[in-house]
Amino acid sequence: RQLRGNLAMKKLFSAAAIAAMFSATPAFAEVEDLAITGVLEKACVISNLTNTVTLQNSSRTVTSTLRYHCNFIGAPKVTLQSLNGGVKTEENGGKLNTYAVWLNDAASTTDYTTWLQSGDMTGAGASATSWVGGSTTPNTEMTPNLRFRLLNALTVAGTYSDTLTVTIEPEPAAPPPV
Repeated sequence: RQLRGNLAMKKLFSAAAIAAMFSATPAFAEVEDLAITGVLEKACVISNLTNTVTLQNSSRTVTSTLRYHCNFIGAPKVTLQSLNGGVKTEENGGKLNTYAVWLNDAASTTDYTTWLQSGDMTGAGASATSWVGGSTTPNTEMTPNLRFRLLNALTVAGTYSDTLTVTIEPEPAAPPPV
């Protein structure tokens, strides 16, 4: 009997302890989600661009170096803008001579009239735009062909110059649906 009493007592204390444990725990726990997000804007970086290109007064094409990488899959937009609209000399009357630029586009490598023309890349807001090509792997350095050529021989003595601004940016966003 004593053994049975102790056993009954133990069961009673265990049941009481379990009941106390459940009563100390809230019946309903509040649960909330935490959204974790991140945004990285599309961007392109020019890692190498030849600082000076010397055009020859012959029919030679001069190759330049352009290296860039973008952090997205797709073709970046390349914009070229000429300060003078050609190479210009301040000596001997300010003669201007147009040059052509070939940048990995669909232009013929031998028909220079299909190349981007420096005269089309000048003035307020004027520029020539080219698409470098198809899909690129993110963060991979790309080296497109960049070539220059005078359209006509220089005829007036002097030192000729121009500044060509090269901009590489992500492709424009698609227009919103109508």
